[in-house]
Amino acid sequence: MSKYDIGRDIWKTITVEDGLASDEVSCIAIDGNNVWFGSDRGVTLYNEKTEVWAAYTTEDGLASNKVTTIGVDGTEVWIGTYNAGVSRFDQLANSWTTYTRDNGLVHNGILSMSIDSNYVWFGTYRGLSRFDKRTSIWTVFTEVYGPEDILR
Repeated sequence: MSKYDIGRDIWKTITVEDGLASDEVSCIAIDGNNVWFGSDRGVTLYNEKTEVWAAYTTEDGLASNKVTTIGVDGTEVWIGTYNAGVSRFDQLANSWTTYTRDNGLVHNGILSMSIDSNYVWFGTYRGLSRFDKRTSIWTVFTEVYGPEDILR
């Protein structure tokens, strides 16, 4: 990952040696002083103010170490994975919740995410899934391609 300092007009390359979980960063989310990096080896959190690094993997509660997208919603961090659904990290409680097809996702491969005031939207390999933050109800928007796409 490279960071540009506009005031000094210089680039700095940040690698595993600096604190990243992997040099192959797939996504970045910024929340104030916190910068979240998704990779093929989990999630790395960097606090720009304290310069403290933290890594999160399946051992901590992440659904999969293959991270495709990250979204921050207040104190909750939503992490989409390549093959195991979505993990929601509650920073205040330091707890993880994982959502998969069994919970209402249309597919466990997450390609994209968008968060608004009421919903978290997930683009997947088989269509769109929407999580209602107020009711915890999932809604699926998809075409049926075959038996593997029928929700249980």
